[in-house]
Amino acid sequence: MTRCLQHLGMARAQLGQLEHGQTLLKEAASRARRLPCYGCSATSLFHLALLHIPLGAYDQALTLFDQADTMGREGGLGMIHSMQRSYRGLIHLERGQPELAAAHFQAVLADAAVATVTRLHATIFQAELDLRAGHPEAARASLEPLLAAGQPLGAAALRLGLPVLARARHATGDLAGALDQVNRLMAFEQARVPSLDGAAAVYETVETLLASGHSDHVGFVVQVLSQVAGATGGAIPGAWLHEARGLEAQHAGQTAQAAAHYRACIAVWQGAGLPFREGRARLRLAGALLPGTRRDREEARRELALARALLEQVGARAELDVIARLEGEYGLSAPGPERELLTRREREVLGLLSQGLPNRRIGTALGISERTVEVHVTNILAKLEVTSRVQAATYALEHQLSTGPKG
Repeated sequence: MTRCLQHLGMARAQLGQLEHGQTLLKEAASRARRLPCYGCSATSLFHLALLHIPLGAYDQALTLFDQADTMGREGGLGMIHSMQRSYRGLIHLERGQPELAAAHFQAVLADAAVATVTRLHATIFQAELDLRAGHPEAARASLEPLLAAGQPLGAAALRLGLPVLARARHATGDLAGALDQVNRLMAFEQARVPSLDGAAAVYETVETLLASGHSDHVGFVVQVLSQVAGATGGAIPGAWLHEARGLEAQHAGQTAQAAAHYRACIAVWQGAGLPFREGRARLRLAGALLPGTRRDREEARRELALARALLEQVGARAELDVIARLEGEYGLSAPGPERELLTRREREVLGLLSQGLPNRRIGTALGISERTVEVHVTNILAKLEVTSRVQAATYALEHQLSTGPKG
């Protein structure tokens, strides 16, 4: 009965009935604990944690992983410990902590006794880290033999691995090879009912489909994402949909529509604290705006500055190279004399202003009066030739002008 509840809960959740699925998994874990069957309880808690990851509920997932690990140890189910450690690494990666992520992945991969499926997941997650760090060749080298056609792979491995391998091949210039992996994934998903894990996988295929001239196939991706976003009501599935539609609109030359979709997903990524995804979306927004009007280009300049700050935080070399290319192509990267125009105190005020602090708190932090802060702000706006604090903060970020203490 416990295993039936577990499998039913997982199936319901994947189909978008999240509350029902979570209730069933909680009931399965509770019943297993009362039997007691610690292994069954650990497995139910582990799968319950997995449901929270694509929804961005990382703190809840980590708590459930702790509980699953405890139950797994009680029941002698060592696989739970290694598997949850891989997914902890994935959470660190999404939160912009690549060093912590790598430590988890390497610990799992260094364990000679780890189960094959656990090693496969850790390898896929390490490949994602390598890809984000600008090492697509390393990602390909680790994934090619594991994901070769004809290998006996489960649904999870296909959905996790094929999008990463496709992006790695695309990044190394092998567009035809990337499309092969996308087609494998599409064939798998088209034979199934749209699911949460399936949506997370196909979301990452849109750029390859558009670059290879298969824009007609993007309709299937959008359909899957629409159904899953509607069924779950989750902000993150909704952001997947917006970003896919943004890429589609940008490819079709519909700048205004693309920008609106990118802004919508940026708000979600920012709220969820996902710096790589936010930075990548801001880069895509900038790319859509740059060919437009002067006003569009000014917004693009600001978005590139924000994207750079986020992507430098997570070491996303490939995306940072794209930023440098766009800045050079559109003449946005020439340094200016603004830093020399500002005094040290003005740069300190600007740094705190850029954090959103009001004049009173800036004065407290620097040990000066609020009136003196007002004078500094007036001088800063005049020297930078901007008219508002928001513009000054954005300008400071773009040109790395601010220094001084944190608020």
